[in-house]
Amino acid sequence: AIYEMILHRTIDFGLVAYPKKMAGVVCEIFAEDDLILIQSRRHPLIKKSISLKELHQQKMIAFSPQTPTGKTIEQFLKTNGIRVKIVHAYDNIETIKRAVEIGMGIAFVPRNTITQELKNHSLALISAKGLNLKRPLGLLYAKGKTFTKSTKTFHDMLTQKRNECLGTIETVR
Repeated sequence: AIYEMILHRTIDFGLVAYPKKMAGVVCEIFAEDDLILIQSRRHPLIKKSISLKELHQQKMIAFSPQTPTGKTIEQFLKTNGIRVKIVHAYDNIETIKRAVEIGMGIAFVPRNTITQELKNHSLALISAKGLNLKRPLGLLYAKGKTFTKSTKTFHDMLTQKRNECLGTIETVR
């Protein structure tokens, strides 16, 4: 839906995870999130440090398999021969975090989404040897878009962040 709104110019920008190429849409990768494992600090299910194989048969709160993040995690687990017990699947990060907080299971989430939960000690990180999942974030806008002063400022703010984070400009057209 975001790509269609960009093409029809009903919105100036779209921010998406795992952006894809589409004619008429410019996509600039502006950041990458690390996907990490979390569990409830109050109801820990596994050790703080594990091997990937120890995820086998663990209760997991998952991203919906219809989401790009859910598909990526599902493929990662399959590639590594890991079968987890999906307790619930959601398309909302906040819902996933709340389910983990009450001890329903562990979950993969973007690292930058759990800052507050780490501060208030409601979630704990699980270090998993061999876990190296990244989630690219893309800024979308219509090809040939004329920027206003405010949209140019917003674009420049994100592309400056991208240059600081990635060191290079990666553009998909």
